[in-house]
Amino acid sequence: STPDDVVASATGNDVNLSWDYTQDIDFSYHEVSQIGEPVYTISNEVTMLLDTDYNEYYIKSVDSHDNYSDKSDDVGAHNLHSGANLVSFSVIPDDNSINNVITGDILGVIGEGVAAVPNPALGWVGSLGSIERDRGYWVKASGAQIHFTTGEKSYVENYDLHAGANLISYTCSGGGSVLDLVTQDCVVGIIGEGVAAAPNPVLGWVGSLSDLMPGKGYWFKTDQDCQVSYDCPEPSLDQLSRDNNDNSIKDYIQSTEQAFYFIEHIENIEVGDMVSAYCNDIKVGSREWIGAYTDIPAMGNDNSDLTKDYCTSESIPTFRVEKPSGETYALTGDIPSWESNALHMITSLQEAIILPGSYSLAAAYPNPFNPTTTISFAIPADTD
Repeated sequence: STPDDVVASATGNDVNLSWDYTQDIDFSYHEVSQIGEPVYTISNEVTMLLDTDYNEYYIKSVDSHDNYSDKSDDVGAHNLHSGANLVSFSVIPDDNSINNVITGDILGVIGEGVAAVPNPALGWVGSLGSIERDRGYWVKASGAQIHFTTGEKSYVENYDLHAGANLISYTCSGGGSVLDLVTQDCVVGIIGEGVAAAPNPVLGWVGSLSDLMPGKGYWFKTDQDCQVSYDCPEPSLDQLSRDNNDNSIKDYIQSTEQAFYFIEHIENIEVGDMVSAYCNDIKVGSREWIGAYTDIPAMGNDNSDLTKDYCTSESIPTFRVEKPSGETYALTGDIPSWESNALHMITSLQEAIILPGSYSLAAAYPNPFNPTTTISFAIPADTD
């Protein structure tokens, strides 16, 4: 018989699954499938560590003759961090209303041109009324938590895109290379949560986004109406370790508004240096330099208190190189204005000469002197 009434809960980073089961006389064990190696148990519950951004599960019972039951309902588990998470849902219940799908301490959900926020009396309010499998969503969490959905797992492999930015899902259970999956010329850029990729006529796809990952949402930017289609890759055994997001400690807040600056060359930079973007003298993004066309994120003001001083439309971010030794220097060059979901290509940035803010004359040293002395002075502009 088939395991039924699957219930999912979380304790910290542990996923707890339990289910009802009418035990057959020749019952042997339950097989709990997930992205990665399955888990086996003879009880009607199991606990597993969720140490990636997303995983999904279902249960089958197995008898002593190695016959398998039908599978249970699927469970999707998103490991959300505090703030904005760009996700998609491949496991959705029959009732896909936002009131039924989005639970927990969630502050808001934003889709492409739609949004909803929780109201203590009315439930979810706003233009976003349901969660769809082919769409991506910004889910703003009040704190770190695991968010579950239970229902039927479905795949979306064909997307009708309009010209411009399309916020879509990735429902495959296996991660897929952007190079292999996205071959349509109409796609001029892809943006994920803090990562991006853009096609280069010589190098192929460049940027920090190399793979589309299960449970994630992506902005596909196109130059015309077109269709994107692909076949889902098979999940690999190392799937759980393939997480495309930058999991290093970030000293800026992820925003739902973001732009990316792909820089081909920076004067005096070395692989391993950090390149950071600033707006209003506040760091709004950073990336380790890995070579030509490293993409530097620059977060924008999304009307939350945490991002109120971030970039806004028409502001121009500044960039700095931060070396492991602690040395820091500013960069100058032709830097385009910030705009949400923009992918900017910059040929070169140079080390900036920092001009003093005022006239000054320091004391001579050594003093007394014989035969020479040094006098330091500063002028803020060309002058006699």
